[in-house]
Amino acid sequence: MVSRAISELIFIAITAAAALFVLQIFQSGAFVQSIMKQIMVENVDMIKTESATYISISIKNSGTVELNNLRAVLKIPVNSTIADVDIPLALSRLSPGQNTQGSTYIEHTVKLGSSYIVEVTATASDGSKTIASSAARARPG
Repeated sequence: MVSRAISELIFIAITAAAALFVLQIFQSGAFVQSIMKQIMVENVDMIKTESATYISISIKNSGTVELNNLRAVLKIPVNSTIADVDIPLALSRLSPGQNTQGSTYIEHTVKLGSSYIVEVTATASDGSKTIASSAARARPG
């Protein structure tokens, strides 16, 4: 009778330890997903007229942490180098779910119908960076 009671106590202890282990695994996975750093280019539009080229961009913090030092840059090939054209943004800090826009005129020559890369960078509070990129196709306007 005593050995049966002891074996039941051991079984209960093993079951409880296994349940705590499984709970810890699920909670740590949820924690990893809860600190997602992600930026998304929602829309980018490049309009080329006879006299000028204009670009506009819309960006969203699609992660779960605040992002700072937001920067959008259009990459344009010029001869054998790449020219970086900053696109001024309305906000430089985005909370989760928040979005911002920016626009500028481009002084470099772009070809109608050609695609150019727009790169967006942001920094999380832990100092890590997140990067998103999108293509902007020059269309007539």
